[in-house]
Amino acid sequence: MTHVQFISFLFELEMNAQIAHWKSKYAPHIALGDVYEDVAEFRDKYAEILQRDDLLVGFSPPQVREDVPPVILIKNAISTVERYRQGLTQSHLQNEVDTLISSLSANLYKLKHL
Repeated sequence: MTHVQFISFLFELEMNAQIAHWKSKYAPHIALGDVYEDVAEFRDKYAEILQRDDLLVGFSPPQVREDVPPVILIKNAISTVERYRQGLTQSHLQNEVDTLISSLSANLYKLKHL
């Protein structure tokens, strides 16, 4: 996965988490709100790091996936982010991505157990 594809994936995740957030009841509503807020903040910060390092060129539009259950959405997101991280060689980028994985994992726990 390229950096451009990863940033596009983050837009897609944020947008789909927002849609799921609007459709959900209290506990999932709160957890999904945390997901899209955390992803948006991470995406902006990470894109700026990539731009600073001259690693981000271009953009691909996100896709809406309304019919994906929230737990599946976040599980798939964690898998995608972990695959992207495996291709990174710069430790500062790995550290940033680890932060996102931690946030997604914490919110997945909330979705499953609250």
